[in-house]
Amino acid sequence: MDSSKFHKINLEDFKWINRPNEWSINNLNVLNVTTDEKTDYWEGTWYNFHHNTGHVYGLEIKGDFTFSVCVEAEFTNLYDQAGLMIYLDDKHWLKAGIEYNDGQPMIGSVLTNEVSDWATGVFTGNPRKFYIRMTQKGDVVCVKYSTDNTTWILLRLCPMAFSLNKNPCVVGPMCCTPLRKGLKVCVEAEFTNLYDQAGLMIYLDDKHWLKAGIEYNDGQPMIGSVLTNEVSDWATGVFTGNPRKFYIRMTQKGDVVCVKYSTDNTTWILLRLCPMAFSLNKNPCVVGPMCCTPLRKGLKVQFSEFSITVPGDDILHSN
Repeated sequence: MDSSKFHKINLEDFKWINRPNEWSINNLNVLNVTTDEKTDYWEGTWYNFHHNTGHVYGLEIKGDFTFSVCVEAEFTNLYDQAGLMIYLDDKHWLKAGIEYNDGQPMIGSVLTNEVSDWATGVFTGNPRKFYIRMTQKGDVVCVKYSTDNTTWILLRLCPMAFSLNKNPCVVGPMCCTPLRKGLKVCVEAEFTNLYDQAGLMIYLDDKHWLKAGIEYNDGQPMIGSVLTNEVSDWATGVFTGNPRKFYIRMTQKGDVVCVKYSTDNTTWILLRLCPMAFSLNKNPCVVGPMCCTPLRKGLKVQFSEFSITVPGDDILHSN
């Protein structure tokens, strides 16, 4: 479907990728879904499994678009998730929304380009009802979320190779429960200085690096990360602690990096789990504190409590 027909869209025009056993559309144009058992989208990174079984009720779209939905669900089990998805094929897709992790519903996104790159952060609103929006312009996607459908917060800004794909992408509501069945989801279709930042960085070369920490955006200090593999992929979320002092940690295992942050150096929250091609780099990476001020000078940053250790076996699910 091209942009000239967007105003004619209703939920009857959509089609399922992995149709669930229980679903319905009521006369108010509301989609209700109950997930099947052990459904998910994931490609390789960290866990070394490959899942392409999640439920997507999508529409084929050609050209640039903005797609937003209101999502209602009760997230209670590890990895319960619901939101929006752009699906090119089983190795190239983007999903974003609420996912239950670290003992609470978190706001996050997973971009998959052969392997999966997961970015996540604290959700400060009511996770039982939220809004998610994806905008495509060329080969870039901007993902934002809202608690009230008025104020929208940037979640991810990332590259996606639409121009290399021969077929239209499929865009629509997504839900999965990797460890159970029975998640019920309701979806209503509704078709100091900016960029100040400080944190940690892994630097391979000028086209391949990862930075993570606090960056001032959307009128407040946000917690986020930028992974660059020729082009930059920015993921960000609300920071609920004191931005004047925080802790950031990066763990490399093989060609994967796990990024966590903490407000007290005790409880660590997952920020990003992403692939990084260390094995293809001839030289050692450079790792250390990073700070930038793209629009000014004069940001004063103090770095302390440095620590370098060998990673444990389960750094992802432990502190």
